[in-house]
Amino acid sequence: MLQSHTRSVLSHFVIVTAAAAAITAVAQSDLIWEAAVPPGQVTPSNLRFTVTTPRGISDTEQDQFSPPLSGSMSARLEPSMAPFHSIDISAMEITTTHGFYSFDFFCPLMGCQHLDVHAELTSHTLMAPVHIDLTSLSFTFTAEFLVRFVNTNTGVVAGTQDLTGTIPITVSGSIVPGPNGAQLRNITMSEYVFPAPPALLPPGVTAISYVRVLPNKANFMAGGWTVVSPADINGDGSVNGKDLAVLLSDWGPNPTSLADINDDGVVGGEDLAQMLSSWS
Repeated sequence: MLQSHTRSVLSHFVIVTAAAAAITAVAQSDLIWEAAVPPGQVTPSNLRFTVTTPRGISDTEQDQFSPPLSGSMSARLEPSMAPFHSIDISAMEITTTHGFYSFDFFCPLMGCQHLDVHAELTSHTLMAPVHIDLTSLSFTFTAEFLVRFVNTNTGVVAGTQDLTGTIPITVSGSIVPGPNGAQLRNITMSEYVFPAPPALLPPGVTAISYVRVLPNKANFMAGGWTVVSPADINGDGSVNGKDLAVLLSDWGPNPTSLADINDDGVVGGEDLAQMLSSWS
């Protein structure tokens, strides 16, 4: 009877220990999250133009349209269960297409100068990875985006323009976890100013700038995630020489590096030991 009871206790202990080990393993893992804007989304987009004449007279007009929205994001969440304490965004792109806007400038001062803008493409591409420490499921960051604005105009400015520039933009969002993935909701981007190059200005105009605001909080991205080892720095499912190369290149004080596996602010021997123990 005593032996049977002992076996029962030991069996229970083994089950509990195994469960605890499984939970610890999950807690020590990261998530690779790939999200995209589902088809069919549109976003209210404000376009504000300012036109300035050689006499220093300026007029600002604004119009709104709801063009189709697309976009994607690649990110890494740490650890693999909420509450997350960091997100590393390696790629983000937000694009609108086929927006139509109309403006009338200098009415009635100079007679209405009409401008129609067909914004064929407005894309925003994150220029470099971003590390964000999380204290909640909501986050905000400011980073450089490559902005491309392709538009065909008629009126006071005529022709097709393909403009590009690097602009700092502030992005906000909220992570809404699900069973096998998550949504990025409440996506907002700060307004930004894009000046037209002087070579593209029409006669009698010394400056044109536009301010773009998009998207709004109704827009979201969604996608699944996979669990990876913290030592799998590039998230390809294996811990190998590629990850070691990143660790060695980031060696030393580097609190935002993914190679800081133990999160002590330094990429060093302890991180190397953990990587070698996870080698696959």
